[in-house]
Amino acid sequence: MASGRTIKDSQFAVIDVETTGLFPRKHDRIVEVAVVTITGRGEILEQYASLLNPGRDLGPVDIHGIHGSDVASAPRFEDIAGDLVDRLSGCVVAGHNIRFDLDFVAAEFARLGVDLPALPSVCTLSLAHRVALAAPTRRLSGCCDALGIPHVAAHSALGDALATARLLLALLDLARCDGLEPLGCCGDPLPRGVYAGLRRTGTVWPRDAAVKQSEEARSYLGRLVSRLPMSAGALDACAPNREATVAYLELLDRALEDRHVTVAEADALLELAQRWGMSSQETREAHAEYLRALAVAALADGAISETERRDLAEVAEWLGLGVSAIDEALTEARKARPGSASRVPVPTCDNLAGRSVCFTGAMRCTLEGQPVTREMAEQLALSKGLKVASGVSKKLDFLVTADPLSLSGKASKAKAYGVRIMAEAVFWRTLGVAVD
Repeated sequence: MASGRTIKDSQFAVIDVETTGLFPRKHDRIVEVAVVTITGRGEILEQYASLLNPGRDLGPVDIHGIHGSDVASAPRFEDIAGDLVDRLSGCVVAGHNIRFDLDFVAAEFARLGVDLPALPSVCTLSLAHRVALAAPTRRLSGCCDALGIPHVAAHSALGDALATARLLLALLDLARCDGLEPLGCCGDPLPRGVYAGLRRTGTVWPRDAAVKQSEEARSYLGRLVSRLPMSAGALDACAPNREATVAYLELLDRALEDRHVTVAEADALLELAQRWGMSSQETREAHAEYLRALAVAALADGAISETERRDLAEVAEWLGLGVSAIDEALTEARKARPGSASRVPVPTCDNLAGRSVCFTGAMRCTLEGQPVTREMAEQLALSKGLKVASGVSKKLDFLVTADPLSLSGKASKAKAYGVRIMAEAVFWRTLGVAVD
């Protein structure tokens, strides 16, 4: 039994989860889980961490930093349930506010028809109270600061689990307990090999793999453009190839409306460029022209907000343009005459009036220093002459989201129905709303 073991002879599974919200028994899910296995003597035996696809929107992205693109290729909880059980088996479970983590874990197993028993556990939050730790706050970061424990990559499951493991060892030393029973830890750990019917795939999708995949996706269009011939070839006599560029820019604008270019969209863009005889140089110049047009639109009110600069940087990355291209585009935009014509079809509020729009997920922009709430977003849309819908139907014109790869039910429906998905920053610029 856990209560009969000494701390030095015990193994601890230090767990941390990142979630879509606070309510596991309702609709919130785990989006990342990490388990750091250590001995009571301080030896780290294993580090395990994986992002999870929750099959719904990701909740507070500003806290956990996980986006739809990060979990698109991640396993679901049922794919790693057996792997997780194996890492909890034979161990005392530990965490910072461990009840929160275990409530989510138990809820996920319950969805699979598994009634997870109460596990012997130690909570570092409770231990901090027990030893009267002099910390400015009892949050994980505050406790770590009080003891000089590094807390790297806060609000990532692995970063928090590693910090909690170090904190656990330090607090156990301060508590001066030899056994687990005085800490209120009792009961038997899960037997090893339990729940044989759960899936054990060995699949992990760490954050660095998600970042690498995202970088490769964003560079895909740029790599395709490099395959085009250096000169226009058959259409050299028509240079500059204006008709081809206009057609290409229109398709490019549609592809980037949600600030995500799929493989199919990138392939279609390349096919169009090849069909019209565009050279790689002409195509890159079209990309630069598109960025300049966005810069002109962003500068319409005389200033560039942080949101607009981030948007320009995101577009430049998708187009395979370097960081310097952003400053060049802004410099050219400042030189442009007011009202000067552009071949890039920048949408305006006038051509959206009367159209229907629906919002999904949390907005990330701010307006006059205040976060844009769903209610505020809907009121702004109504004030500009749009119709606001509460749900997605085949008749909906636009779905607005801060995350183009949102896993929300609305986003899934919109993709199935072929409804246009517009990035939040694009929507506010289209409406002429100067968000921060």
